[in-house]
Amino acid sequence: MNEHRATQDLLVELETALHRVVETFWDHPYHYFTEADAHVGLHKWLATRPALSQTLQTADGFETGLLHCEYPTFFCYDKNSPVERLDPPSSRGHYDLALLDPGYVLSREAQTIMNRRDTEAPDASSPPLLAAIEFKLYDRGWSPLRVRGVMRDVGKLRLTLQHPAHARAAYLCVLQRIVSQHSSRSDLHWKREVRVMLQENPEVRAVVAMCWPNQRRDPFVHYSGPWITTNTYRAPEPAGGSPERAKATREGGHAMRDEALFLNGVPEEVLEDILKVQLHLPEQILYLQPYSSERIVHLAEDPPRVDDPMRLFASLTDGLPTVRYVGEVVGWDSKLELSGGRLHLLNRIIYFLQPTEPGVYGMGKAEGRDCANLLHVWRLRKLSKPFSVVQLTNVNTGAPLSDQRKTAGGWVYVTNPDDAWLAEYL
Repeated sequence: MNEHRATQDLLVELETALHRVVETFWDHPYHYFTEADAHVGLHKWLATRPALSQTLQTADGFETGLLHCEYPTFFCYDKNSPVERLDPPSSRGHYDLALLDPGYVLSREAQTIMNRRDTEAPDASSPPLLAAIEFKLYDRGWSPLRVRGVMRDVGKLRLTLQHPAHARAAYLCVLQRIVSQHSSRSDLHWKREVRVMLQENPEVRAVVAMCWPNQRRDPFVHYSGPWITTNTYRAPEPAGGSPERAKATREGGHAMRDEALFLNGVPEEVLEDILKVQLHLPEQILYLQPYSSERIVHLAEDPPRVDDPMRLFASLTDGLPTVRYVGEVVGWDSKLELSGGRLHLLNRIIYFLQPTEPGVYGMGKAEGRDCANLLHVWRLRKLSKPFSVVQLTNVNTGAPLSDQRKTAGGWVYVTNPDDAWLAEYL
């Protein structure tokens, strides 16, 4: 087995164990009382993976394993503001868990591998660690203090990967058990600060799992960064939901419904307004407003969510036979039920970020009809290779869509093509 394959296999084993810890936390929110309990849980999973639990002999003849807790960093840094590697007398930090590179263990003496003494920087061509792992377990919602705690860990991991890298991969696992009944402020911290922080540090492989054991609110997991594994874990069934609805989300690789939605003829300026924002902030939710008094029934009866999205395809009003845009629907509102503060905020978002739209329109009668649907959309992209609508299959009839439509408007539920097929057009 070549070195690259062996490294990948070890990281896959590690990622699989992290997925199992997240599952356990979801299924049994009080299985881990503390962060130390979560460490023990991870070690139990790792012990079942022979490749990770192996012992190797150091260059001076001592046996040691690959996994070690509280392993020192090879660099000094400011723990309150980890933005750069520093020289002594600044101090070093520690990783909650480190996975050593087998080659490093075999070629160094035990005292050097322990890394307890200030030593020379490791060889830039061969990082001593396969992975550095940081944990957080919070028993309450997000607060400025907890956001700073995650920031410090992200900063430490970013410095670890900075050239010359000291690890091939860096992982952050945050478990959050939210018992407060008032979580709106916590949600804002997550959306405005933590998620943005993870987006700005895409080299860090992060998983943030949140559950609300005292509320009828679905557990939530967010993956970001270049994880090797995707969809190798299962999500618990949400309260009141079905297993099919219980899908975890992952940046760039979350589960997608088998059914997609095709919108026939959307004004190009509306899509371009959304695209201008989502090119830079792909998870900024914006809105589409199909002009119809009919509900989009499949969305109304089973609304998509960020952790259970529906693929969206769209043609333009001046190009009905051709699909030119793809995105994801992650929410739905009935316009007829919008009012008060929620409606006011939606209007402010649309006025500011979608200037070609006059806010939420069609609330009253529009040419004798109400406009019923407000679609929440993110990750909109313009296809580099547009394709004919005949390549989409009507879910109800099993037939290709017609390319002979003459009038814009309406929608069709279509079979969601696989990612490999779609990638040819992105």
